[in-house]
Amino acid sequence: MIFKVSILVCALFSVALANPTGFGAPSEYSLEKAEQLLTKTFLVISDGETKTDIKVNKVYSATYKVVSGFAYEIVADLAINGENKEKCVAKILEKIAETEISCPDGHHKQFSHTIAKRSATMDEAPRKATSEESTKIINTYLKTLVGGPTFELVKVHNATYQLVAGSLYKIKADFKTATGEIETCDVKVWEQSWLTTDEAVKFQFDCPQYGSKSFQHNFVSSE
Repeated sequence: MIFKVSILVCALFSVALANPTGFGAPSEYSLEKAEQLLTKTFLVISDGETKTDIKVNKVYSATYKVVSGFAYEIVADLAINGENKEKCVAKILEKIAETEISCPDGHHKQFSHTIAKRSATMDEAPRKATSEESTKIINTYLKTLVGGPTFELVKVHNATYQLVAGSLYKIKADFKTATGEIETCDVKVWEQSWLTTDEAVKFQFDCPQYGSKSFQHNFVSSE
């Protein structure tokens, strides 16, 4: 049974079926931040139509996956309407905007909800992004930038990824221009998929010859 509630979730998340690029293996997520995420989510669920009261007793593990946003999977002991349940799996998924809870005793609920920006305290330090991951995200958006340059990605030198109010990639790469010249550019890709479609992805080039220019991409059109 699907329970419809209106909640404000202080996190971004995503599901692979809605993912245009398919990149990103699961990574470990801070247990402290996972507890904050669950607590804030459950507080708003408790005020929703179902009046389901959920509290976090203990978090065992947490991962997130980058798939044009985030998919969180958290294993925790919960108290649901006063009943203690051990090692339940809570999944928070972005673009379809759902939180799903499954417990070993068969308890299963799925909450549909709206999305809000994450708290600034949920942000994390940049981590190294792989060349494959960076190549996929550049090629995904490069072809559909409104008014963007005729560039072809040649080589990724280095890249970082950061969980901020969205997904922020900073990539240094070589591009072949329309005239066949090679430009080494700094690229920033900032995904905020809960925003309106024409603001969801911001793509910025900073190149010696081409200069610094920013473009917007329709997030939905890439699916």
